[in-house]
Amino acid sequence: MKSTEEVITNLKKYGTDPSSIANYNESELKDKRCASVLIVLGDIDGECHVLLNKRSEQVRKHKGQICFPGGGREGADDSVISTALRECREEIGLSSGDTCKDTCTTPLPLEVHTVLPTVRIYDNPLYLTPIVATMPPNTMETFNYAPDVREVAAIFNTPLKVFLCDGSDTTTESYYGGHSVDSQHEGFDIHHFYIQHHGVEYDAFVRTPCRFHVLLLMKHVPLT
Repeated sequence: MKSTEEVITNLKKYGTDPSSIANYNESELKDKRCASVLIVLGDIDGECHVLLNKRSEQVRKHKGQICFPGGGREGADDSVISTALRECREEIGLSSGDTCKDTCTTPLPLEVHTVLPTVRIYDNPLYLTPIVATMPPNTMETFNYAPDVREVAAIFNTPLKVFLCDGSDTTTESYYGGHSVDSQHEGFDIHHFYIQHHGVEYDAFVRTPCRFHVLLLMKHVPLT
């Protein structure tokens, strides 16, 4: 069982200090699509938990899937960090004190610790940057979230250790670039993590070659 402090210490070995993150460079971005996710960690009874969303059935893509708060860059965003914080605030009403002084009655000390390496998602120019932040101990269960019901169907948490295994079920499908294709393309494994939270079971699945959302945790958190 790992505490959040131990996990953050390990993650910092793989990431970049937030103070070193530069603003978006328009000339370098060109036609690149950039997105950020916020990996929110926090202790519950001394054990590190991770905050997750279930996407609604109203969103255009990835309906009903489990994910981190996050989304694509918008024009007012200065950096990958500001994108992640804005999306988290808009999706579930969770902000750092620095970003919600004028809109939150009880600003939460959400602290950003490290920025993990950017990964390319699927077979298109979408570059996803994971930002790691923490909530104070034992606040993940009690915080009064304000989800945008158009995007978020549920907000829940689970011990981080759930994702440090191979998955309770593995299937293979022929999938390439986001579309089912014929047999000339190699299929890949889908790992399912079945999470129980307050009597509800969630299936957080990941596609191994794509490093999609929850898989980032498996890649960057050392087992020892």
